[in-house]
Amino acid sequence: MDDEKRKKINEDIIKRLKAGEPLQDTSDKTWFPPRPVVQKDQELVKKLYGNDIKIIGVNKLEVVKNDSKEASDENRP
Repeated sequence: MDDEKRKKINEDIIKRLKAGEPLQDTSDKTWFPPRPVVQKDQELVKKLYGNDIKIIGVNKLEVVKNDSKEASDENRP
């Protein structure tokens, strides 16, 4: 960060401190939506490891499958 930009940020912080304004952003600016729940595909786990595998943490959630290759490619980095 260059010196001029740092100087402006510091001046803004000092001005806000003198005015008694909070320096921390409000929670609505820093809120992130909840992360999605990811479940194991029990059939694929059995296929990979056999029927003797014990699957822990099985929930009764609806499995959402997306068969389109384009949709899976969009989520890759």
